[in-house]
Parts: sequence; structure tokens; C-alpha cells
Amino acid sequence: MSIAVTQRGFEPSRSNANLHEVVFTQASVRRKGIRRLFTIPLYGDGRGTEATTLVAPGVKTRDGETRDLVIHAIMSDYVEAHDATTGQPIWRQKLGVAIRGSRAIDTYLINDHWGFLSTGILDLADGAWGGVSWSSPDGSVAKASFWFHWISIVDGSHLAPPLSLDGAIYHPGGGIPSQKFSSAARKQRCGLAIGAIDGAKTVFIAAGSVSESLASNRGWVIAVDVTTRGITKIAAAWSSTARYSGGGIWMGAQAPAVQGNKLYLMTGNGAFDPPTDLGECLVELQYDPATTTTAARLHATDWFAPFSDAARNGNDPTLPEPKGDGNDNDDGASNTNAFTDMDLGSGGLGIIPELACAIGAGKDGIVYILRLGAFGKTQNEDFAPARIASNYAKAKYIAWFTFFPGFDISPAPADMTRLNKLFDGKTHHQHSTPVVYKSPVHGWMVFCWGENANLRAWKVNANLTLTFLASSDETASPNTGGVGGMPGGMISLSANGSTPGSAVLWASVPYGNANSEITNGRLLAYDPENFVPRGDGSSRIQKLWDSQDWALAYVFNKFLPPTPANGRLYLANYSGGVDVYGL
Repeated sequence: MSIAVTQRGFEPSRSNANLHEVVFTQASVRRKGIRRLFTIPLYGDGRGTEATTLVAPGVKTRDGETRDLVIHAIMSDYVEAHDATTGQPIWRQKLGVAIRGSRAIDTYLINDHWGFLSTGILDLADGAWGGVSWSSPDGSVAKASFWFHWISIVDGSHLAPPLSLDGAIYHPGGGIPSQKFSSAARKQRCGLAIGAIDGAKTVFIAAGSVSESLASNRGWVIAVDVTTRGITKIAAAWSSTARYSGGGIWMGAQAPAVQGNKLYLMTGNGAFDPPTDLGECLVELQYDPATTTTAARLHATDWFAPFSDAARNGNDPTLPEPKGDGNDNDDGASNTNAFTDMDLGSGGLGIIPELACAIGAGKDGIVYILRLGAFGKTQNEDFAPARIASNYAKAKYIAWFTFFPGFDISPAPADMTRLNKLFDGKTHHQHSTPVVYKSPVHGWMVFCWGENANLRAWKVNANLTLTFLASSDETASPNTGGVGGMPGGMISLSANGSTPGSAVLWASVPYGNANSEITNGRLLAYDPENFVPRGDGSSRIQKLWDSQDWALAYVFNKFLPPTPANGRLYLANYSGGVDVYGL
């Protein structure tokens, strides 16, 4: 029986682990290897898709056949469904006129169009796919609007009229003026999330900005009610910065984690002046659906900030924002001062419900583990020298994650400017949300792969600290000079629950700098549990299969990990399609 993939990260917790895979195992991949079965071409865009593959099993299509479908949202503002087994096209739906690529929104002109940028959501109970298009009648940014679409997985027809997100308004209260969502200033890169809260089925849409240096820059979360068939409506909205600016939400394209009526996310560069301005934070939001007497509401209930942009820029650390601030676009392009771009939210976070914790890392390559419900509500004065240690103590664990600096420097220093260094002369940003897996060998594990570094495996201890276990020999962006390349390894995992020997970790890594150039990629499969000793006393994560050994080439897609499901591995390329692999 086929399983569904309904959202980015496989689960609302964003574990990035498919725990229902029975075909791919350590033994089968090692013994048989992997081959590219076929490529699914995607219509209307030279690069194809920025969205992960979603799988809808057992769909009875208009031709009377029952088949598994893979559904892709394309940067051309089309959505397509194909037969998951054969790649046969089933339906195609045009949902707008995509924005033309330009340096104003894409510094290095990597993308052809900007249409569907995020991964959508599947609601199999309603037979629906939901996604957000960026559309313009003439293809210009100036006339662009974001639209939420709720369409049938059977044939792509609309189940409700398209919904403009320009109607979203955030009312911060406290005499602070309300804010209106402006599509022309936004990039909606984060995957969509869905939850059923007190009977209200709700889709959550998180967004950042085109340019973080503008006063219009801020992060948004919009709640769309899809409870009633044939009707979608904006229920509530929240902005990460109400009095100042910044705090974009992009998280390497990951979706917010969801548990009950809580959402968990990370914000990027921006002002910090809680509770209204939450730049550089791990944030817990609460969604309260509408009642007969009250409107629906999204509001921040907890947060943790390990640093402020003011402190990192050498200003008074308790200031809401640094003097002379300047940031970059969410594409990671450099600016004149590299350390005005700390971007805590570059990789997103996951939660481990069984351990009641959240785990996330950003461009510093430092991991933060927090207890759910006890983030600590950092205040501006907590960044003062006398209080900074107690602020760090609100986290259960802080450590170097994507790399080790090579000399003794704390990841939680009293002087935050000590982190403003290119250790080893390279960037070590985290862009792929950590993979979380409960192993029959090691218990709870997390995996990361930062820029210009290697795959790393960690054990999660009962007290929510981490123990480093092993690393791979392979590194990301090996063919680069200078500060190296972006975005590190994009990783996922497949397993049959905690069945011994069933776990395989999958990685797509660039050879070059995928931020500023089109580069080929390397597809790898690893045994994530059984490590091999090295001569220096460390341990190596074993390769099961490597595309490099077979001269199998593909063009790397910047923010998309492989999607393993039902004995197929789906990996979008930047050649305008999705490669499908099998044993």
C-alpha cells in the first residue's frame, strides 16, 4: 500500500523523515544501488520547481484509472500531476502569470520565473491541494499579488475561488498601527502548514521579504480557513515586526512546525523589541480560531533570541536595532558588511514532541535546543553584559553544530561580536532543517549538513544535550574558492519506523556555489547508524551509494532535499524537471 507525502518535512514536526518506507533499506541500497528511472519534465520554466514532491496515493482520475499521483507546483505558476510510477502526465492547471526573473528579486539571475516558490499542502480528506502563487497581469513585481489556491487533486479544478492574500491585516494592539500584507514586497518561500484546531481546518502561510534593507521588510504568517467546502477565507495574520522592521520568515523553504494550536518557526535579520518585534528569534505562535463572539487570532506566546543584531554590530546590545543596519535578500546574496546578515532563521526548526523540544540552527552553524512551552521570552535587557549568561541559560543546549571552529570559542559568548568571524575562512550556514530520527541503535538522533562542511550525526540525550557521533568524508561545495559555497547538503531520511537496518539518509549536495551559479549536484545515500572508525579516533558515516561513482550528473536545486516514498526517490533538478530514482 502506498503512503502519502502531504507536506514539506513529511510530518507537522518537520522531522524530514519518512517513517513508512519499506523498499529502501540499508541492505537493498548497498546491494542493488540506485538508478535514475526517468525524469518528469515540468512545464513553462527553465529551472522547474522550488517545491518538494507531494504524493497523493490511490486517486481515481478522470480516465477512470486509480493511480498514485505526484504533484508539483512550478515557478511558471502552473501545477501539474503525474503518475508516480510511470511519470505519465495526468493534468496541468495554469493558476496565474508568473513574475519575470530580474536582479531586483534574484541577485544572480538563477531563476527563470517567480511563481509558485513554496511547497504546497495536500488535504486528502477533501481531495485538495493548496498552494500560493505569485502572479502579475504583466509579469512585473510592481503589479504582483499572492493568491492562495485550493484545487482538486483529481483534475486540478478549483474547489474554491482563488483568494488574494493582500487582504491580510495584522492588528498588534497597544496603539500600534495595523499593518497590511503587501505582496509586491514579499517572497513566500516557506512550505505551507495545515492544522485542525477546534474543528477549524486551517492552512498557515509564512512569508519573508524581497529586500531586507527596506522599511517594508518583515515576516508574516497568514491563517487561511478551509473548513467549509467551496470557501477559503483569511482568518488571522501576524507580523514578526510591528514597530520596526525585519524578522523575515524563510527558513531554507521549510514549513513552520505545528503541534495542536501552536506553530514554531524562526525569524531572520531584524529588530528585537518584544513582544511586538521578534527578529532573530525562535518563536512559538498560538492560533485561536474564531468563536461566536471573538475573531480568530495569531499571537506570539513564547520566544528566544540568542543575540540581537545591535549586539552583533557592536552597538548597545539592548537597542532594538543596530545603527546603520543593512541586510540582504533571502537568496543569501552578500552585502557590504557580512556580519549584518546573521540570519538565525536561515534553516528553520523541527520539534520532537516525545521530548517536548525544538531544535534549530542558522547561519552561525550553532544549534539551539529549547523546551517547548519554556523558550524564556528574552527581553532587550537580557543582552546586557550582566544578564547575557542567564539568557543563554534559557536554552537547554547551545553548541557548534555544522562545524567545529578549531579553537576554543564559546557558541554562547559574552561578547557576541566574537561570532563575527569566517572560521576557517568559510561560511558554515545551516539551510536544511535538521533530520530527526529515533534509531533502534542510538535512540533519538539529529543530522545536519552545513555549507562547506560535511554530514554530521548526533545523539539526543535525555537532558536535551547532544553527543557528537560521526561525520561523512564528503563535503558540500568542494569546487569553490574564497568563502566557499551555498547551501550545504539538503537532507532527508527514510525508514520503516524503528525497524533495524531500514534507515537510509539521503543527501543532495552542490559541487559549486549554488547561490551565485548553476552547478551540478551529488546525490548520496548513507547508513545513518553504523559508523566506521577513523585512524584519528573519530567515526565515519558510511556511504551506501554515491552518484559520483557512476558519473551520474544532475543540476543541483538549491533548497530541495530528496523525497523518498514508496520505493521511489524524487529529486527536483534545475534543468526544468524532477528526476525519479529507484533500486
